[in-house]
Amino acid sequence: MNILISSIGTATSVGFLKLIRMISEKHYVVGIDLNDFGYTAGSQLVDKFEKIPLYNDESYIEKLLHIIDKHKIDIFIPIHDFEVKKISEEIERFEGNCRIIIPTTDVLNEIQDKEVCTRNISELGITCPRKVDLGYNDKKIVREKISVGSRGIQILEYNEHEHNLEGDVFVQEFIKGDEYTVDILNDLKGNPLIIVPRKRLEVKAGVATKVEIIKDEKMINDCKKILSKFKIPGFCNVQFIKTKSGENYFIELNPRFGGFSISSSLSSINMVELFLKLGNIDNNYEENMSKVKWNSIVTRYYE
Repeated sequence: MNILISSIGTATSVGFLKLIRMISEKHYVVGIDLNDFGYTAGSQLVDKFEKIPLYNDESYIEKLLHIIDKHKIDIFIPIHDFEVKKISEEIERFEGNCRIIIPTTDVLNEIQDKEVCTRNISELGITCPRKVDLGYNDKKIVREKISVGSRGIQILEYNEHEHNLEGDVFVQEFIKGDEYTVDILNDLKGNPLIIVPRKRLEVKAGVATKVEIIKDEKMINDCKKILSKFKIPGFCNVQFIKTKSGENYFIELNPRFGGFSISSSLSSINMVELFLKLGNIDNNYEENMSKVKWNSIVTRYYE
């Protein structure tokens, strides 16, 4: 299989690539990035590297289609949120060229509007941080209404009432607790094939470097409820904060492979191998979940 991975300079893409290399069947991998060859480690780990402009460049789609045709790509995996959105908006141009497993533009729009997404998930009976105003006399978080991941988040102390809020933002109460990310692989209809929660044990420069795989049934069931609302084929991840009292608060839904999602595969089954076979094999959720090595500790190292 000829596989194309975008943003090959990111740790997310390198993790995805490592899981491809663990598959017994040999695959040819092309990596693309806006940096020159050699300026990212990922560019030297793929079979072939191609430079491409930023997702919002007017030539991006044309150059991407050229690379897909040149290397006879079978499946393209866009890694960055903005790339996923751009591809979804132009998805008809890729039909007949290669396979791309991403949500529809409507679903992505609903996910990227953080205020709407949080409200919809709250209506499913899942606990979310309350929306408050700047006068809220406790620690609070200011979030961009339309954003991806944790971009644009500001944390204000309890007595910070006067603040220059730029752009379209909203404010939520600050929730203190342990951070969890739940890695999920769905089938082509958005039904879960495996759901693996992991607790952050160590973070360096904002990136998780040590996690524990935790069997939290409440968190897993909350993810099932979310997936009943948002149909996301392929990979996604959900972020929660668990308080000392044991309450899970929904924080974020990301329609992509996560930055340290490789840890969930290393402690269960190779999710990338399953992903590449979606639609071609029958897969059983219960069987996949039975292979998770709960309470495993996974650490990241750099070389």
